[in-house]
Amino acid sequence: MRLNEFISLIFATGFGAGYVPKAPGTAGSLMAIPIFWGLSYLNIYIYLFTLVVIFALSIYVSDFAGKYFNDVDAPKIVIDEILGMFITYIPLYFFSVDAINLAIGFILFRFFDITKPFPVSSANKIKRPLFVILDDVLAAIYAAIVLTLALILRYK
Repeated sequence: MRLNEFISLIFATGFGAGYVPKAPGTAGSLMAIPIFWGLSYLNIYIYLFTLVVIFALSIYVSDFAGKYFNDVDAPKIVIDEILGMFITYIPLYFFSVDAINLAIGFILFRFFDITKPFPVSSANKIKRPLFVILDDVLAAIYAAIVLTLALILRYK
C-alpha cells in the first residue's frame, strides 16, 4: 500500500475510530469532539474554509476507502460523521464551547444521522462518495438549526 493510500484510510476511518466493532459512526462522531475543540480557536472564516477543505478531502478519501473496503458506504468510513459534527458545531462560534453544548450538538447530530429525515434519506440512497458525504452534511444542517434554537433558549 502506498503512503497516500494509507493516509487516505487513516482519514476515512477517523484515525481508526471506524474500526470500533459496534457503532463506528458514533465513535467517529465522538472522535470529532476533541478535534473541534482544538479547531474552535480558529477564526470563524478560517474554520469555514477548513470545512470546505475537509469536505473535498472527505470525498476523495471516502472514494478510495470505499474501493478498499468494497463498499462505498462501509461502516468503517466515518470521515462523513466527523465532517457532520464540525458542521453541527458551527453555531458554537456564536455561543459557548462548553461540555453541555458539545453534548447537545452530538446528540442532535446522531439523532438526525440515524433517523435520516427527508432529504437526508434521499441522499443516502445514492451510493456514490459525494452522496455518502452529503447525507451527513444534510443531517448536520438539521442538527445545527435545532442546536441554534436550543442555544437561543438556553442563553435567553
